[in-house]
Amino acid sequence: MDYPFLGLMTLSAVLKKNKHESDALIGENIEDFDAILQAESPDAIAFSVMTGMHQWALRLGKELKQIFPALPIIWGGPHATFNPKTIENDGVDVICRGEADEAILDIARALDLKTLFDFPIPNLWLKRKDGIIKNEVRPLIHDLDTLPFPDRSLYRRYPDIGSSTTQVFMASRGCPFDCTFCFNHQLKRLYRNKGSLVRYRTVRNLLDEIKDVAARQKVKNVYLNDDTLILNKKWIEEFTELYPKEIGLPFTCLIRADLADENIIDKMAGAGCRSVFFGIESGNETLRNELLKKSISDRQIHETARLLKKYKIKYRTYNILGLPGETLEDAFQTVQMNIDIKTDFPWCALFMPYPGTELGKRSKEMGLISESFSDNDVQCTFHSDSVLKSKCRREIENLHKFFQTAILFPWTFPIIKKLIKLPQNKLFVLWFTLIYGFIFIRSEARGWGHTILFGLKNIKHLAPALNRRK
Repeated sequence: MDYPFLGLMTLSAVLKKNKHESDALIGENIEDFDAILQAESPDAIAFSVMTGMHQWALRLGKELKQIFPALPIIWGGPHATFNPKTIENDGVDVICRGEADEAILDIARALDLKTLFDFPIPNLWLKRKDGIIKNEVRPLIHDLDTLPFPDRSLYRRYPDIGSSTTQVFMASRGCPFDCTFCFNHQLKRLYRNKGSLVRYRTVRNLLDEIKDVAARQKVKNVYLNDDTLILNKKWIEEFTELYPKEIGLPFTCLIRADLADENIIDKMAGAGCRSVFFGIESGNETLRNELLKKSISDRQIHETARLLKKYKIKYRTYNILGLPGETLEDAFQTVQMNIDIKTDFPWCALFMPYPGTELGKRSKEMGLISESFSDNDVQCTFHSDSVLKSKCRREIENLHKFFQTAILFPWTFPIIKKLIKLPQNKLFVLWFTLIYGFIFIRSEARGWGHTILFGLKNIKHLAPALNRRK
């Protein structure tokens, strides 16, 4: 990681507000944690886990249990939420599902009283000698203004993390849409009758946080990391009126092409929006709307791009290659659409059929992955390999490595169509790494040195593609 996680910082702020202590440790092996844990003597060890890194967390949890057998190991995050049966494995004692702002405080109080496994705590699954206790999630927090500002001192041990002049904030929580490659439909089921999934902080509360951070450290750019910032038209109008007066820094946010109109884009440009990110996913309208359920037309994508160009707002598009049933010609359509709309910062992933998602289930039904495919087969990166059976798998994987090149330099597209027929090789992967870093720096206003160090640390995740011979 090269940036702080807002979720963890918020949980830390909740704990510290209520007179508890928290600290963040980053590492890969037990040696990275052992000495500090021995010195600090914590009451519990917690992981925020995403699918793909859960095997690492389980391995580390087992090793930690050998050294600290009495310490409860708690998992939260997406993998814990959507795969709570992970608690059946050694190396994890407690699973926290969903939003943990209130649950973390109940956990801390129970640890103080040494009653963590004695009483039901909403959101938690707990492993006891007599079995696993499965508690329902509590209602969602309606008023996000009641939460403290994220604890940006949490990563104090790691000065490079969070030191960027681009700082991340969130104005809202929740997404109302049902894209089939996403877990959102599961989250909706989990929180059915538990409150509105989409909630906004007040504009005043958000601006006060940005001011607070800017007063403490140098901030040149604001990144609003909401799923879709412009869902609430009234909110965005108030924000675009007050933000330039009180903050005045360039900002970046995520939007949807079907929600953007000229009035909103005009107001965002006037407020200092320097770039936006939005999803295309597939250049084939049928795949996009029937398979992925994006409900966004080609016309809406082209019109949003036209307006963004008109108001001089640069944009990143999110794209996916290797979708179930996708042909090579379908993949070429995705490249061509990005070329046609002159995407400034193209981004592309290889599809990953996460178990539990609608598209993961569809992949099995189509016979594109084995019936035994599970979360243990999920990779920790979107940029290495396609896991689906396909006649054009090699070409799709190679096209992914040249996706950004074809869009930045359209004259290369005919050449790339020929190159992708060659066997995979290290040069393709290394070229992808260079171009990916170049676009990342430009789109997120990051520094070269910091990004290069981050890339060198994480290039190991592309090892399967680097080592393969086809």
